[in-house]
Amino acid sequence: MDIGIEFLAAFIVFNLISWCYMVNITRNVRTSIRHKYEIPEERCVGSEDCMCATVCTPCTICQMGRHTGDFETYRGTW
Repeated sequence: MDIGIEFLAAFIVFNLISWCYMVNITRNVRTSIRHKYEIPEERCVGSEDCMCATVCTPCTICQMGRHTGDFETYRGTW
């Protein structure tokens, strides 16, 4: 089974574009959450949101969920 080099290149380009899009969305949401809840940047001031979203997107999404969760109304469970 021979996968063409064009298909492989298109697959890689599509994945890179998707990853960049996801990082950009995560960065924008994290920035708006920080401004809404007045959470200061501690490290990499000015680029902390971009760095966190780029280095570990799943960790950043979980952190945003913890900051915005309503644990008084809904119990946090697995």
